[in-house]
Amino acid sequence: MNFKTTPFEKYSPPPDAEIDHDKEKLNEPAIEAAPLKIGVPAHEGLYVEFHDGALRGQHINIDGNPTAVLAPDLKGQEVENELRQMLTRYGLTTPEADGLIAAWTPQFFKSEGRRFILRMSPEDYARQCPLSVPPPPPEVVRLGPILTEFDADPPAPPATPPAQ
Repeated sequence: MNFKTTPFEKYSPPPDAEIDHDKEKLNEPAIEAAPLKIGVPAHEGLYVEFHDGALRGQHINIDGNPTAVLAPDLKGQEVENELRQMLTRYGLTTPEADGLIAAWTPQFFKSEGRRFILRMSPEDYARQCPLSVPPPPPEVVRLGPILTEFDADPPAPPATPPAQ
């Protein structure tokens, strides 16, 4: 695939555009992280395995289970449904969650291998990526997913040494 690039051109606003050059507005404080709904963990994730056309997964509440044992109990469509539930519990609308899932399905659910999708807490995301929008919007839901890819195949068990 070839991409053609062109040098950036300096943007010039239309002659009739009104521009507010008040630099104080640029220094407005960042939007605070929205509080989580009651019962929603600050950090949660979804472990996903896709091998030979079979999809399996496991929801993991990081805050309540920091040493979770991987035992995927979700199969097929249940894995995608669990991600949808995680996203809507967090505050996305169903169409927003469906859009994110549709965009990421090839990577999350159709690529050979093992991966973990972590949802950052609102506080972590606000600290990592501050946002300032004047005037502040009435509602803000900012989602910070982190995708970690593991090796494509689970490690083989150690070979049993030959009997002596």
